[in-house]
Amino acid sequence: MISAVALVLIAAGGAFLPRLPGFVPPRPPPRFETARGGACEEALFLSLGLRRLLADVWMVRLLLYYGAAEEAMTNSAGEQAEISGSGGYPEIAARAAGILALDPSFSYAVLYASGALAFNLGRPGEAIELLRRGLAADPGNWRYRAYIGAIGLEKNGDRQGAVDLLEPALDAPDCPAMIKSIAAFLYIKLGENAKAAALYRKILEDSRDPGYQAMARRGLARLFRAARSHHQP
Repeated sequence: MISAVALVLIAAGGAFLPRLPGFVPPRPPPRFETARGGACEEALFLSLGLRRLLADVWMVRLLLYYGAAEEAMTNSAGEQAEISGSGGYPEIAARAAGILALDPSFSYAVLYASGALAFNLGRPGEAIELLRRGLAADPGNWRYRAYIGAIGLEKNGDRQGAVDLLEPALDAPDCPAMIKSIAAFLYIKLGENAKAAALYRKILEDSRDPGYQAMARRGLARLFRAARSHHQP
């Protein structure tokens, strides 16, 4: 749980934090650099041993950064919308890598960002690179391997293979609602509407995000209409 102090720091962007002379916080590799909240903020959190709290703060910022894209995940026909990857949200991999550098066990950030990169932003190469970084930090995390395989298969047009690799991750507590919605989309494309409906219901049960809840309700309504029209004479 992020404290009220942390939320104030998020809003302030570190502007009110004192500078600690001589303290140099650890940084991710240069190509993953991004503006996050200022060196003063990082120095304060890290000097107090609050790496995980700082990672939580950065995760909130990542969610806010990409929030506009999530709202566009479905188009008027109810299908997953493609969001151009030619420069849109260029910091998403960097922000996730920064969180990973703070806390190598923070798999949610990597899974969330890689799902957005591969399935929404059309940048599977960046997604796989980020997942490989996560795998290097946590070699035993099977979800990273599953996502890498699923992205590779979906990229080559093998939707069934992609969803088969994603399925074991769908019941995991740290599976992002985004991935569940992507899997539901793949199920619909494969004609497995019952599985898609089950995932939409799971999103309604598990997610506290009103955007994803609204999307799940729309998805269930579309599936209900499709089923009713199919059974009409």
